[in-house]
Amino acid sequence: VWLCRSTQPARIFSARPPALTPPVVLSLVQQLGFDLSADAQVKVQWLSQAVMALDPKDPVIGPHVPGILRDVLAKLSALEANPAGHPVTQETDFRVLVHVVRSMSQ
Repeated sequence: VWLCRSTQPARIFSARPPALTPPVVLSLVQQLGFDLSADAQVKVQWLSQAVMALDPKDPVIGPHVPGILRDVLAKLSALEANPAGHPVTQETDFRVLVHVVRSMSQ
């Protein structure tokens, strides 16, 4: 999280060639999505960019993407259940992230 605060996700995910390999991006999604109760704003910002960088058809990460995204979706849904405690749930980035994760986790 400290490193995520130190740079903008767009800078990392718009780099060509990609700055992160697909397995690293998937690992980042898993790590950031594990505990959304702290630093949710930063994590949602990074997750939004990281999820969009995932290729579920990648032969290396493809088999693992749905399971990891289902776990992340469960954490996002838990935040959504308590919007008063987590203002980030009212932001457009959060709603788009939930939608994308839901569609990619099936």
